[in-house]
Amino acid sequence: MRKTIIETISILSFLLSASMAGGGYFAYRYFSSDNFKTRVMNEVMQNVKTLIPGQINKQIPKFTQPATPTKPQSSINL
Repeated sequence: MRKTIIETISILSFLLSASMAGGGYFAYRYFSSDNFKTRVMNEVMQNVKTLIPGQINKQIPKFTQPATPTKPQSSINL
C-alpha cells in the first residue's frame, strides 16, 4: 500500500515538473516571437496616441524667458 502511494506521488511530481518545463518553453517562444512584439507595440502606440495631444498643451509654457546672456554686463570698462 505504501509503495503505491509513493509511486503515485512520484508520478504526479514528474508530471508537474514536466508541465512546468513545457509551459516555460512555450511561454519563452511566445514572448520572444515577432508577432508578440508587434502586438504589444501596436497596443502601446494606440494608448500613447490618445494621451499625447492633451499632455503637450499642458507642458508648453505660455511665456519663455529671454535667452541667457553670454557675457555679464559690468559698469567698469577695462
